[in-house]
Amino acid sequence: MSVLSRSVQWIKNKTGFAENRHLLLDFESIGYDCEFGLVQRYWGLEPLGLFRFTSAPINELIAALDTDFIEYGAEGDLSIFEGPEDHLFCRSTRYGFSYNTCCLASQTEPSAIVDREYKKVRYLKERFLEDLAAGQKIFVRNEVGDADETENLARALRRHGPATLLSIVAPTDRRRAGDVGWRADGIIEATIDTAVLFRRSGSVPLEDWLTVCGRAHALVHGQDAEPEPADDAEAPCEPFDREGRDRSDPSIHLLSSDEVVLASASARKLRSGEMYAFSAWIWLPADFAGTRVAIDFLPVRYGYFDADLSKRECWQRIWASCKPRVQDTEVQIRLIGRGPPNACFWSADWRLEASPYPTSRPAPIPLVELHPDEFGDRVERA
Repeated sequence: MSVLSRSVQWIKNKTGFAENRHLLLDFESIGYDCEFGLVQRYWGLEPLGLFRFTSAPINELIAALDTDFIEYGAEGDLSIFEGPEDHLFCRSTRYGFSYNTCCLASQTEPSAIVDREYKKVRYLKERFLEDLAAGQKIFVRNEVGDADETENLARALRRHGPATLLSIVAPTDRRRAGDVGWRADGIIEATIDTAVLFRRSGSVPLEDWLTVCGRAHALVHGQDAEPEPADDAEAPCEPFDREGRDRSDPSIHLLSSDEVVLASASARKLRSGEMYAFSAWIWLPADFAGTRVAIDFLPVRYGYFDADLSKRECWQRIWASCKPRVQDTEVQIRLIGRGPPNACFWSADWRLEASPYPTSRPAPIPLVELHPDEFGDRVERA
């Protein structure tokens, strides 16, 4: 295992996106899953929300809106059950809404928390109805439903006040990733190309989410839809070419077991409560047999974007973020891989940044261009 610290660039970013992260507080999730709630968390925000981490089937959500949630949290409605990985979940018998209580079944009796969950649901339900009536928030639905369902949901929301629905959809031949526009009165449609990654691997396309939220926010408030480009990040150090591409020799990493830490570093004196991101570019060869390449933070990893194993013979960026706690005097950064022995890949341009996600930068020089005569022949065990 190698040590990353000798080659890690420390970048103190103050990007326009990062400074505008608080606009995410003007949005609130109404399902389908917890992805947007994690987007807010990975930006260092923890707003309260009735559906922030709740699974809410669309037809039941419409029915609840049409009846003022009168039966949600009513006596006898909530039940506690054991879900995946020993977690206790709370479910509404009437509507089918369910969420993670953040308690472990091995440590908690369901009867000990049911009263707490009733109080929580009733309080958050009241706040939610107040926000609907005020009409100041944009409500996010991360589910590709049909047109009638989306319109019925918008109608049910606007029954309570002048609410705006942000409907996340998949790209098509006519819709490009990042497109945002009014679909109908009270409905904004936005396209996120990589939203499917959350269901497949838990990776959240954080920058894509902030982009579409920024554009949706601008539409609602009549502002410029594009943020000012950031120009205050520290200039990269050598060796980089004129386009900012890394020209240094990449490191090669060999897998040696099912999952292994390939390289690591310690970061000290990070400010508690602030977000930091570590990133690296990786190159998977055509015959790569591994099943995972990722970056991890200890003790807690927040946002992350693992390798897309379908991309071969090109550079792609992986990253992870953390939010140090007061007691964390240092955090561990780890490059990890899973796969059969001797499966290999390359990495380059390692960076630690004071930001919830890595800033945009060009990919390194392609390996075949950097070492046309030697590519694939030199192996330096990481």
